[in-house]
Amino acid sequence: MPEIRNSVTSLPALDETGNYSYSMVTGRSESNLTAICHKMPDRLIPVIFIPGVMGTNLKSISDKPRQNGGLWRLDNPGTLAWWLSRGPVVRRNLLSPSVSEVDGGAVIDQENATDNALFPSRRDRHWGEVAYMSYGSFLVWLQNALNDFDQCQGGGAGQFD
Repeated sequence: MPEIRNSVTSLPALDETGNYSYSMVTGRSESNLTAICHKMPDRLIPVIFIPGVMGTNLKSISDKPRQNGGLWRLDNPGTLAWWLSRGPVVRRNLLSPSVSEVDGGAVIDQENATDNALFPSRRDRHWGEVAYMSYGSFLVWLQNALNDFDQCQGGGAGQFD
């Protein structure tokens, strides 16, 4: 985005009715001041992310947590170590749908969190239910990629590392 001389950027804020408004700064007419207002998207595109079976954290219904807090939790490579010596019969019995349920208490990436009035917290959006090792950084990228407002300030959507 080219730099505009004598410009003031006004960011949108939610007013008491839930609509976006802009605070404006005025200047002398001789200063030829330009106001830059980033437009909020006029539509929302809901994105529902559903991990595969192996990417969902599980806990035991019987309230007998293992040492890492969950039954099948992929927070880091250490949480998988317990499963390496278990055979297929043990895994089938422990991970059966009749004795396990989704575990929402796993690790959530809070670095560069952009939770604000636009989003409920990451915990409320169930980020703790997915395997952090597989999806932790991807969910952050996905949120930033789909949040046009954050990217429009830098010159356009889709410009990511």
